[in-house]
Amino acid sequence: MSGLITHSELKNLEKHQNMDQKEFLARKEQFVKNKEDKIQKAQFEKHHKDVEDCTFAPEIYTTKNEGTKPRDLQKFLEDQDRYNEYKSINSQKL
Repeated sequence: MSGLITHSELKNLEKHQNMDQKEFLARKEQFVKNKEDKIQKAQFEKHHKDVEDCTFAPEIYTTKNEGTKPRDLQKFLEDQDRYNEYKSINSQKL
């Protein structure tokens, strides 16, 4: 039976030959989307499987602490003087 195709295969072939370009592109886009979804799902599952047994869960802060303000030059110099004084007092104790 080589070279012969069944009736259902013939209908399927005719259907694909008569498919217009718009339908073809829509099916292609759907195929690509499904493929990308499968890849993302597999990556998500792999990542969660990798970290499933982890006991460490860091607390990550994504926003800046609004309560603290950066030092200006004057405050920096005061802190530096205070540190140098502290250092000299401790070195004298040794």
